[in-house]
Amino acid sequence: MVQRILVVDDDRSIVKVLTSYLERSGYQALSAYDGEMALHQLRRERPDLIVVDWMMPEMDGPTLCEAVRRDPALKSSQILLMTSHDKPAQIAEGLARGADDFLSKAASKQEVTARVLAGLRTSRLVRELEM
Repeated sequence: MVQRILVVDDDRSIVKVLTSYLERSGYQALSAYDGEMALHQLRRERPDLIVVDWMMPEMDGPTLCEAVRRDPALKSSQILLMTSHDKPAQIAEGLARGADDFLSKAASKQEVTARVLAGLRTSRLVRELEM
């Protein structure tokens, strides 16, 4: 079964680059361009991992993380928060608001691959426990 990853960013060029990379890596990549669209996709598709940008209009990444954690059907979703924020206080805020891990927008392909694999591994374990 192909693992599904939802990429959420208001910058369509970033979504295109990341989804293309994920698809070339063998994943099914879904996309959303804002928090509300992401919540709709999450409820409908139940992807294995969410990669969400921190900075988005209306509903930013940490707010989306909080919304996911409040929803009983989505609360165990694995969230990788993509950000250019790399200060300890900002990372702590993202984790406190529901992110499981971070990915720098400047990350190498090797780091993207490693963090995606770690998120998918956790997702698989959580879903096995939920059964």
